[in-house]
Amino acid sequence: MVALVLAINAAVLGSVAAVYLGARGRDWSANRWAKSARMWAFGVLVLWIVVLPLYLVQRRAAPLVREDAAADPEPSARPAAQGWDTSLSQAPPGA
Repeated sequence: MVALVLAINAAVLGSVAAVYLGARGRDWSANRWAKSARMWAFGVLVLWIVVLPLYLVQRRAAPLVREDAAADPEPSARPAAQGWDTSLSQAPPGA
């Protein structure tokens, strides 16, 4: 009986960690159930049997967040490495 309780607790805590890590990479600002990864993780911890399936359904609608989007909104504006030409208008050497 103790082993069953430990297994269930391990499954709940493991799914809380997985939900938190997965939800961090999504934009939840437009979601009506939870607005952040912490809220999803807390919900799974408190009411696992209801919130985990709800999270699995809701994550499809939450767009992925690009980590570098704020730092570099336009990647093509980055300077090229010295000696490299990034334009596509030139013919390859020997052509």
